[in-house]
Amino acid sequence: MKDLHLHNHLHETHETSNHFLGPMLEIFEHSLIIALLVLFMMLLVEYFHVRSKGHLDNLFKGSKWRQYILCALLGATPGCFGTFIVVTFYTHGLIGLGALVTAAIVTSGDEAYVFFARAPELAFQMTVALFFLSIFVGWLTDLLLGADSRREACHLELHHEEEKWKLFDISRIKKDWSKEFTLRSFMLFVLFAFCYLLIGEVVGHEEGLFSKFFLGIILLLGSVIIIESPSHFLQAHFLNHIVKAHLPRIFLWTFAAFSIIHLSFEWSHLQELINKHSMVVLFVSGLLGMIPESGPHLIFLTLFLENKVGFSVILTSSIVQDGHGLIPLLAHSRSDFIKVKLINLLVGLSVGGVFYLLYEI
Repeated sequence: MKDLHLHNHLHETHETSNHFLGPMLEIFEHSLIIALLVLFMMLLVEYFHVRSKGHLDNLFKGSKWRQYILCALLGATPGCFGTFIVVTFYTHGLIGLGALVTAAIVTSGDEAYVFFARAPELAFQMTVALFFLSIFVGWLTDLLLGADSRREACHLELHHEEEKWKLFDISRIKKDWSKEFTLRSFMLFVLFAFCYLLIGEVVGHEEGLFSKFFLGIILLLGSVIIIESPSHFLQAHFLNHIVKAHLPRIFLWTFAAFSIIHLSFEWSHLQELINKHSMVVLFVSGLLGMIPESGPHLIFLTLFLENKVGFSVILTSSIVQDGHGLIPLLAHSRSDFIKVKLINLLVGLSVGGVFYLLYEI
């Protein structure tokens, strides 16, 4: 009898272990896939950021509407690079407060990378919607606050000499490849293998036509960048910045968000609480959006992608939060930082609340 009891206890322990380890391994796989996809998306954004920044200041000279549109485009870029540029232009007197608010409304920090990795079509649609909303809010900000909040201009230097290079310079490419053949070959192998596994649906979720097209663009542009970019770019921007600074944090936050949500809904009545207090969740997502940091907001994005909360929550979160894109503004003017964040919060709660009342009650 004791042996039978022991056998049953061991069987139950084994079943419990499988019940826990199975989902955790799946969460690890999904987190790794997202982190790698984010890695290559950030490579594309960093490359175009470095290539274009030496000419951006001339584009902002002109009408306010040009500033709104350009700042909205920069803010719509996944990650925080675009917002960093906008903040730099604001602190150097090239744009006004309305243009800065425009970028802050449309940007969603590093969470945008994860959104595009998990649901690219929906992420694209929301980015387009926020693009037009941000331009309207920027114009309204300047209209209501009156005076143009430009800062005293100073010397603006956004690039280094080593970041200027001739595109597709065969002699330079041969020289760089001779020094970094192993690194570049490994990067190409990982990129091709990763896209093949996703497009072929060997790993991850079933990919739709839009997702496969999105992956194809990443494969094509990523290959060109790995082949063509100079050593300085790969070392300083890709390895030292993206891989060391961003990749571990994105993987850990993604894994933590998936794990917290899985465990919370597995062993609690969290879904019932969310259903009963949806407006509270929406308000909390807006308040947490005030945090100038990428990472914590992934919880709301994951809740939405797992169909635990409505679209109004992720809409509010995306409007209010801007990753760490506005952190440089703190060093320049804490009052301007608070002003922009409060405008974000007001717009986020208003738009998200209206969407909730119209479509989710």
